[in-house]
Amino acid sequence: MIISGLEWDLRLEEELFKYSDKTDAIELIPENFFYREKIQMKESIDRLRNTKKPLYFHGVELSIGSLDPLKENHLSNMIRLMDKL
Repeated sequence: MIISGLEWDLRLEEELFKYSDKTDAIELIPENFFYREKIQMKESIDRLRNTKKPLYFHGVELSIGSLDPLKENHLSNMIRLMDKL
């Protein structure tokens, strides 16, 4: 099975939703939703939730697989965002 998806980006949001019926899934970079450790863009989160599409999270700042310690606050923020979606 081949799944096609699009990466959500605020600058492309209108086009993404316009053509969401043409894709199987949406990839999210959770860091795009954080500002000063608070979740932003609540309207976008609501719209994404309402697509009923599978949402894939691609965290880019957790430091998994590096020598740096796990960023536990960052992980908590990601979990909070996932809970909202």
